[in-house]
Amino acid sequence: MAIANLHDARPIDDTIKGYARFASQRVAQGWAPLIVTMMFNRLHGMPEPILPQMFDEASRVYQTFVTRVVRRPLSPRSVDDLPVMIAAPDFSVGKTDKPIARISLNDGLHLHAILRVPPRSRLPIPVDEHFRTHQALYVNDRSKLSTLDVRPINDGIELAAEYVLKSVRRRRFSPDEVLVLPRALAEMRD
Repeated sequence: MAIANLHDARPIDDTIKGYARFASQRVAQGWAPLIVTMMFNRLHGMPEPILPQMFDEASRVYQTFVTRVVRRPLSPRSVDDLPVMIAAPDFSVGKTDKPIARISLNDGLHLHAILRVPPRSRLPIPVDEHFRTHQALYVNDRSKLSTLDVRPINDGIELAAEYVLKSVRRRRFSPDEVLVLPRALAEMRD
């Protein structure tokens, strides 16, 4: 786990504001914004080896989902036509409605993400309904996920983006520990 420079908050704040602006620009163009929470089964290693496992699982969810939205996501089309996911790690905090076992699993480490889906999509149903209806595609015996919660953001996309990145703002994780998908098309083919 990389620790950000504690003395200069400007670069991190600028990065977070940049992600928030990017999210709101896409929404202004008709993209559907959603907030995603990914909770995981017990993962081995703490803390460094766990984050790559979580990012691999988030990438698997994205790759499964993108083929439902776009017919040929690896064709030489513009990456600008693909759904965008920005995921960041976070730690659970004790709340009265969460069982203590859920908070202590993986020391409470989980992922939050902002998912934006383009207005032209192959999905015949709303995105959140797709994830509920087809949950078994994403959370199953072969996956490391225990829960995948996807909800539409009705207003306040910039606030939602800041919420997703709150552990980066609090310097618990560095901006380098934010997963942005899709990657470059050449990288996706590898």
